[in-house]
Amino acid sequence: MHGAKAADAPVATPRSRLDELDGLRALMALWLVLVHAGQLSGLAEFDHPLARLLLTGQTRVHVFMMLSGFVIGVLLLRDQQRWTRFVRDRAARLFPVFLVALALAVAIRPLQHQVYADALWISQEMRETVLDRIDLETESLRAHILAHALLLHGLVPEQWLPHSDIALLGPAWSLSVIWQFYVVAMLLPLVFFRSRLAVVAWLALPGLFPAVQLLASLAELSFGYATLAEHLPLFLIGMATAWLLPVLRGLPVPTLRAVLGAGWAVAAIAGLVEEDRVGGLLLWLPLILWTLTFWAALDREAVLARTGRAVLSFGLLKPVAVISYGLFLVHVPMLNLVAWSLGGTALEEAGPLAWCVVLTLLGGALSLLLAALLYRLVELPADRWLRGRRPQPGSAIPRQPEAMALRIPVTGRFGRLF
Repeated sequence: MHGAKAADAPVATPRSRLDELDGLRALMALWLVLVHAGQLSGLAEFDHPLARLLLTGQTRVHVFMMLSGFVIGVLLLRDQQRWTRFVRDRAARLFPVFLVALALAVAIRPLQHQVYADALWISQEMRETVLDRIDLETESLRAHILAHALLLHGLVPEQWLPHSDIALLGPAWSLSVIWQFYVVAMLLPLVFFRSRLAVVAWLALPGLFPAVQLLASLAELSFGYATLAEHLPLFLIGMATAWLLPVLRGLPVPTLRAVLGAGWAVAAIAGLVEEDRVGGLLLWLPLILWTLTFWAALDREAVLARTGRAVLSFGLLKPVAVISYGLFLVHVPMLNLVAWSLGGTALEEAGPLAWCVVLTLLGGALSLLLAALLYRLVELPADRWLRGRRPQPGSAIPRQPEAMALRIPVTGRFGRLF
């Protein structure tokens, strides 16, 4: 019957949740453990392309920043909150676990000093650099603790508090940047989606970091790596992805492949044409991973997309994604604790590769255990108390509070603009 509707034909309905992003979050957290184990073992100092790709660069942290931008983009699509409530909820998400991890890092500092002073595997240059930094931290320990407790240590000029951005708890430099982003995030939709201001904003943003640098130089001040001006494009990529997701979901499959394929291909080529190819790939790797992840999530047929989806949906990654925030914060103190406890044993003479493996396995396992405890005993109770959340009925493992925001509206408030 030509006039009959194909009532029984299968209809592809967009999923309301992108589980692949949880997989990406978990992989980046685990990769970060490997990176810092490689640096602590001395393996990262080897001038080998594979060691540089796996054990150096800020790829993992930059992906976390894009994820944060994506989550905030989704939250702003779902509902408009008052700025005070928005910042309160973000603070409730960040501070409880962070303050516990900060206290742990401060308590373990004497052990960290002993590790770098006595370890056989650490080069003399790295030993002197780290020990000098620890000594400077000790001279201004109270000021460092106060700056970190406010999560504003990334904004403290070097002349006032040297190495403030990476002091005490190294990975927390990026957390300071994320907190800076949260404070101004609600202003971004007002800028981007008011036609009279949009052009001005997009013209002004690329000059934000140079402008900050210029103002700082005029004031004879300098800042570390943890300022929002330097990393804002990463958050904007995440927010733009959230706002464009309904459009991407509505594209024909060939067009979707062309758009996302072009994205990661251009990023890969941009990295490979650099004189330092490894350095170029490290620079563009976050964008490559980002576009490949969304290709895996949205394309159900392509072989490469199916392979990526299988990796990102691997069952063991789900519980890691739930506790990834705690893992991100506690793994460096735990690696130092393992290195200190095994100092003076035969493992020290086994070589950087073997030492890296030992640190990754033992330190990683200890970090996962502690992150799980922090999730159960700190993160969930604090979230329920400060934000009034309750565990979902029938959920064996309550979802990570931040990950709950990855439940995506199929059509968004700004979808009509594209």
